[in-house]
Amino acid sequence: MTANPATNFTTALPNSEVVLLGNNSLWQYTSHPQIDSTIDFSILPSGVANTSNITVPAALIEDPDSANLGHDYQATDTDFDRNNNIRDYLAGDSTSHSIGQVRFGLDGSLFVSVGDGTSYNSVDSRSVRVQDIDNLSGKLLRIDPLTGRGMADNPFFNGNADSNRSKVWSLGFRNPFRFTIQPGTGTPYVGDVGWTTWEEINPATRGGNFGWPYFEGAFPNSRYQGLPQAQAFYPNGQAIAPLLARHHDASQNSDGRGASALIMGDFYTGNTLPTMYDGALFYNDVSGGTVYATSLNADGTVGLTRIVDELSYIVDMETGPDGYLYYANLYQGEIGRWRSA
Repeated sequence: MTANPATNFTTALPNSEVVLLGNNSLWQYTSHPQIDSTIDFSILPSGVANTSNITVPAALIEDPDSANLGHDYQATDTDFDRNNNIRDYLAGDSTSHSIGQVRFGLDGSLFVSVGDGTSYNSVDSRSVRVQDIDNLSGKLLRIDPLTGRGMADNPFFNGNADSNRSKVWSLGFRNPFRFTIQPGTGTPYVGDVGWTTWEEINPATRGGNFGWPYFEGAFPNSRYQGLPQAQAFYPNGQAIAPLLARHHDASQNSDGRGASALIMGDFYTGNTLPTMYDGALFYNDVSGGTVYATSLNADGTVGLTRIVDELSYIVDMETGPDGYLYYANLYQGEIGRWRSA
């Protein structure tokens, strides 16, 4: 999708606007797997022009009798006070790092990945909000898909399902652009796009904290570590090291290829690739163009196999119902699939 950043597009949602700016446009659309297929879920950025940008995950509920559209929450002009953590306020103070993806959990709950919403190329003091559980930036949320409320078994649930913290599943992400759900366990595996040094894969366990902005990879982030908030954070030992981290410097990686922006794919559950890939976690580097299959071994180690090189700008990979592994290539404007030669 391309758009003129200066243009506001009126949506079918009453009294709302969509501001398409940079990478902050409609990113995801999915249908509920367990209920009427006329209920779909999308994520779209909206806001008040020249005032602020917010992003609202919206359930677009199509009544087959009336074809009416609705959604759970509509921001108002009074919601743009940055001194408060407004309910459902997903800050968008940059042209990137907004909402990334929505996926249903095995129990029918809806996971929503949210970036830090701050500058992607310079130190930004607003990034510290990622560590505030009452702020939705830099989080993986888990909500009731029909109400937008937090689930009662979420780790920070405080008795008020409408509160921000009640919706948080895990935190400490920079740009969790894509994630997938592990079959069997239901654990979300998040691809967190790094900044200057590391790209990460993180199993987003319940209540897990993955350290951004005070950590990048498994190491303190030198550009933020001098902040008082960082000095208070480091001794508590809360940050979880990534399952897999890829360095931007090719010499630091076992396959001799540097990383740039890790895009999480999917666990392969099909039957059209060799059996060695059964259950493997596929991901790619969007700029470098390398697709990998990662095996999660019983002893906790991670195996890595390069599948293909020079296939840049794959922004999504998913196993289809026909058993093929599909990919979406943004640069080529195509959807393709892999099969055994």
